[in-house]
Amino acid sequence: MNPDTDQVSLGREIGIDRTNVADVLRRLEQRGLVKRRKADYDGRATIARLTPAGDKVARDMFGAMQRAQTRLLAPLPAEERKAFMATLLKLVEANNHLGRTTFQPK
Repeated sequence: MNPDTDQVSLGREIGIDRTNVADVLRRLEQRGLVKRRKADYDGRATIARLTPAGDKVARDMFGAMQRAQTRLLAPLPAEERKAFMATLLKLVEANNHLGRTTFQPK
């Protein structure tokens, strides 16, 4: 997570609506993994930032995520992996309008 990201931007980046983002962030805050505050530029906006504990969890999970992706794609030769990922991206982009929020990765 980028430091000091507002909930609306975070929702767009991961493709979930702001109500669900708020709920997830509330639960992460209760676990001490995220700190939320009102934005200086707009009192209606909420800014989120990982705590040191949250950063550690994210870093620890990154390796496991990479290993899971490697296992999933292992049956495909390298050229097919690239084609598969490109096809998945096309499907997401082509169907983006069907979701409750628009997925807009950075």
